[in-house]
Amino acid sequence: MTKRLMLLGAGTALSLGIAARFFTALTAPAVATPPKQAADAPLAEVPAQSITPGNNSFRWREIWTVAAPDLQDVSITPNGDSLTWVDDAGCVRRILSLSGRTIWRTATPLNGVNHVVAAPDGTVAAYSALNPANGTVVLLNARYGDKHSRSCSVSGAIWSAAFDRSSGMWLGSGERGIYDGRSSGSAPRFKTDGLPESLAASASRIALGTWQPAAVKSCSTNPLDSNTPCWEQAETEPDRICHVQISGDGTRIAIVSTRGPRETDPHITVRDGRSGRMIYEVALPRYSSKPVALLSNDGQYLAVSYLYTASPTNRDAEEEKLAYFDSCGQRCFRDKGSALFCPQIAAIAADGSTLTVQSGRDTLFTLSAHGNFISKLRLAPNARTGETPTIQRTLTSQDGKSLLLHRSDGKLTLLRTS
Repeated sequence: MTKRLMLLGAGTALSLGIAARFFTALTAPAVATPPKQAADAPLAEVPAQSITPGNNSFRWREIWTVAAPDLQDVSITPNGDSLTWVDDAGCVRRILSLSGRTIWRTATPLNGVNHVVAAPDGTVAAYSALNPANGTVVLLNARYGDKHSRSCSVSGAIWSAAFDRSSGMWLGSGERGIYDGRSSGSAPRFKTDGLPESLAASASRIALGTWQPAAVKSCSTNPLDSNTPCWEQAETEPDRICHVQISGDGTRIAIVSTRGPRETDPHITVRDGRSGRMIYEVALPRYSSKPVALLSNDGQYLAVSYLYTASPTNRDAEEEKLAYFDSCGQRCFRDKGSALFCPQIAAIAADGSTLTVQSGRDTLFTLSAHGNFISKLRLAPNARTGETPTIQRTLTSQDGKSLLLHRSDGKLTLLRTS
C-alpha cells in the first residue's frame, strides 16, 4: 500500500495512473560513508548463541549473527554461498556466507540505490527501484565490487530484476519491456502489455507477472530458441496482480494472482515452464487473503501460507494457515494454523522433504512433508536487556539450505542446514 501511495505522485509524469505494492522510499540521499572495510575483514560480530534451540532442533544451525545498521535491502545467491545488502545511504557490501566476512564494500554511496540482487557468480546488481529519473543498474564485480563495475540502462523506471542461472541480468521496465543486461542495445528483448511487477529467471527461461493488464508471460533465455520462445496467459480480470516463481531448471512456474490492496480472492496455479500448459490449480478456502507461495527448487512441491477468516466482516477471527501441495497439486496434509500456531512460510528444501515457517514474532518451526513437527528455533533474549528481538523478514536461498533472518535489533542471522 505504501508503494501505491508513493507512485500516485509520480503518476502524471509517467502517464501511468497506477500504483503497486511492495517497496518503500524510492531514493536515499547520499551521505558521508564510514571508512571502507578491508577485504575479507570480519563484520561487527554480536555474541553467539543468539538462537535458542528446542528439544529436537536439528534442522537449522546458526552460522553467524552480524550487525547490519540501516539495512535497506538484502539478497542471497541461489546456492547461499554469499549475500549482499545495501544500507539507506546507498552503500553496498558483499559477504561470504560461511564466514560472515566482507569481500568488498563500495568506496562511496551509490546515489539513490535502494535495491540489490545477488547473481549466482557473485555479481551484484544495485539500482533505484521505481525511480523514473534513474533507469540504470550498476553491476558490481563479484571480486572487486565497484572497482570493476559496469552498468546497463532501461527506458523508464526499473520495476523488477532477476539473474538467470548463467548470471545474465534481466530487467523489467515501467515502459513495458524486458531488457537483457548482456545486450549493448537499448531496445527491450521482449515487450509486455502490462507492467512487469514480478520477474523470475532459471537456467533456461524467464517468467514475469504483469499488472494492468494482469498476465503471466514466459520466454526462453536462448536467442536461438525458435520453437517456443514465449507464451502468455492473460488473466480474465485485468486489474488483478500476478506474482511468479520459477523452478531452478525452468520446468515449472508458480503463479499467485490476487485482487486489491488486501490481496483477496487468490488464484494459485502451476504451469509447465516451456509450454504454459496448466499442471494444477490450488484451491484455498473462501475469504482467504494475502497468500505467500514458495516453490521447491525442483518444482515438485508448493508451500502456501495465507490469512483465513470465516467471515470477511470479522477480522478479529483471522488466522494464519499453511498448505502444502505435491507435484500433482494434492495436499500433503490438512492445512495447519491456529491461535497458537501462526505459520508464515520461510523456506522449503530443494526436494520438498521439509518446510520451515515463522510462527509469532521470534520462532521458527520445521515440518516434514507429512506435516509432522521436526524442530523449533527461537531468537534468544538480549543478554543485557532481557528483551527478545523479533524476526522482521526471512529470506531463503533457492536450494533451501540457507535461511537469513532480518531482526528488529538491526542484525542479520544466517542459518544453514546440510
